Amino acid sequence: MFLFNKQNSLKSKKEIELLFKSGSSCSVGFLRTIYLSGESSLKIGVSVPKKLIPLAVKRNLIKRRIKEQIRALPDTMFEKKKGSLFVLFQGKKEVSSREISKCITDLFLKTLH
Repeated sequence: MFLFNKQNSLKSKKEIELLFKSGSSCSVGFLRTIYLSGESSLKIGVSVPKKLIPLAVKRNLIKRRIKEQIRALPDTMFEKKKGSLFVLFQGKKEVSSREISKCITDLFLKTLH
């Protein structure tokens, strides 16, 4: 089970800038990932833009749902993966956990194959 603790959380501004500059991206539905392989353990960041979802309560709900669906993925998907991964929400409205689960699974299979 993948956990969002301090070691697995993508917070460094330098790492995020490098990721957006030279990472490869992939989209499925309303989610987009940017992935860059590296030497450190897999770090994941999640973002929901304020322009698309103006209410903070709904933005935080979507972030929590995305993180929970990532936690629910099997451990085999994260084994021996190193680098940085950023998940961006690109939808214009609130989505259910079931829809997020389907997109996350397809997206991670495409990205981390």
